[in-house]
Amino acid sequence: MLTVKEIIYITANANVGCNNGVLDDVDVIFNSGEIRSLRTCRCGKGCNGSDRLPEIGQEFKSMEDFYAYTENESYEAEAIFMNMYNDWIDNLVSIVKGGKAK
Repeated sequence: MLTVKEIIYITANANVGCNNGVLDDVDVIFNSGEIRSLRTCRCGKGCNGSDRLPEIGQEFKSMEDFYAYTENESYEAEAIFMNMYNDWIDNLVSIVKGGKAK
């Protein structure tokens, strides 16, 4: 279980808003020591495509659940990259063993 331990504002823009495109960069620190970065609007509810902020003490079953809650696409991008990387490694191993790439 991941629990939000702390939220740190990296940038505190004077004119951050919910509809003006000016966002704050925020680090979310978990009880496990993991840190994830988000970009959020003034209210923190994820307006205009920004990330929704969790609350301190909020719990998540996994990092995937955290990203689903925040509506952050980093987890999906990471999963796509890892799938591509694993396919590349499989092809490389196949070629080295004298086979053909898939």
